[in-house]
Amino acid sequence: MCYNSAYPVKFLFCLCKNFAHEVIPYWFRLGSAATSSGIGRIVKRQDFERLVVEAMAALPAEFREKLNNVDIVVEDRPNQATMRAAGVRHPAQLLGLYQGIPQTQRTHRYGLVLPDKISLYQIAIERQGQTPQRIRALVYHVLYHEIAHHFGLDDSQLADMHVPKHEWHK
Repeated sequence: MCYNSAYPVKFLFCLCKNFAHEVIPYWFRLGSAATSSGIGRIVKRQDFERLVVEAMAALPAEFREKLNNVDIVVEDRPNQATMRAAGVRHPAQLLGLYQGIPQTQRTHRYGLVLPDKISLYQIAIERQGQTPQRIRALVYHVLYHEIAHHFGLDDSQLADMHVPKHEWHK
């Protein structure tokens, strides 16, 4: 793992068992409280980020290959502006958020734009999950839910699929 001080991004590299000797990079911006003491945490930030990398590696290749211009970030909690935009009053109500232009809405004029952003909010996921096993399941579920938004599915379409959380990952 290396850190580029010129740009506040950690570069996480994962050797995935499904892709023999293929190194798959994933980007995580440091959240505002990433250097906090970790008091009250169930999972250390580094371990939480590993869960996200694991969930990305478990995503079927046909979906992973179609991800385009999207950053995946782990933050402690959403800020006030994000909570207002998402229509929530308390940070524990928001586990993840997709911000960007879904692939289904991109036109031939799409280009030279900042990456879309998928945020996973560690504190909210930990509070809802409460155990390492349930936190892992929530990380998979929330990440895949937000990736579905990147591909153009909205919440009502996802609800219509009736996919139980345990089926989001093995």
